[in-house]
Amino acid sequence: LFGTCFWRVEIQILRNLNVLVLNASRDVSRPDEIAKRLKRVRKVYRLPQHYDISTLVTSSYDWAITIEVSRRVDKRGAGNRARRPLHRCETV
Repeated sequence: LFGTCFWRVEIQILRNLNVLVLNASRDVSRPDEIAKRLKRVRKVYRLPQHYDISTLVTSSYDWAITIEVSRRVDKRGAGNRARRPLHRCETV
C-alpha cells in the first residue's frame, strides 16, 4: 500500500423501520494524485422485529468494528422461538 490508507465508516439508524445502514468509504487515490478518490460502499440491513435497534452498541478495534443489537423483551411469554439469522436487504 502506498500513501495513507484510511476507512471511514458511518452508521445510520432508522428506528421506525428497524433498519441499520452502513456507509463505508476507502481512499483509493494513487500516490502521485493530488485529489482524493474514495470508493464508497452502502449496505442496508433490516432487522427482524425481535431485535431492538435502539439498543445498538458499537466497538472499534485496530482492524474491526463490531455492531451488537439486543433482542426485545417479549412480555407475552411466547416461549422459545427458533432463532432467525440476520439477512442483508437489497442495497440502495
